Order: sequence, then structure tokens, then C-alpha cells
Amino acid sequence: MYIRFDFSTGFTFNLDGKYFSQAQVIWNIFNLLDEENIIYAVDGVNHDKNSSLVFFERKRWSNLSLLLKF
Repeated sequence: MYIRFDFSTGFTFNLDGKYFSQAQVIWNIFNLLDEENIIYAVDGVNHDKNSSLVFFERKRWSNLSLLLKF
């Protein structure tokens, strides 16, 4: 069992511009605590850690988005 914490925040701005009426900024941080977890594993020929195939969860990463409403 593992626990992963994610963080998301966003802001909406009303614009009185000629081209855009609203803007939204969204920031996401995934795997906030930067934990190393195994998400999938396949048993190997020798049934040990050296012959098994292991896939780890992605390290901490983030995403910044900008949405513009016309």
C-alpha cells in the first residue's frame, strides 16, 4: 500500500480586454512528498529482485495551465 499526495490550486481573473474576457491559471503538483513507490512488477525467472521487472512511480512533477476565454 502506498499513499500519494497531490496539490492543486487555481485562480480566475476577469479581464476587460479586447480579445479575452476571462483567464484562469491552474497549478498542479503530483507526488508532492516525492515518494518512490512501485506501481507494477513482474516476477522474474529466479524469483528475486535481480531478475524481476519493476516499474516505479514518477518522481515529483508539476503542471501549469493557462485557460483563456474569448
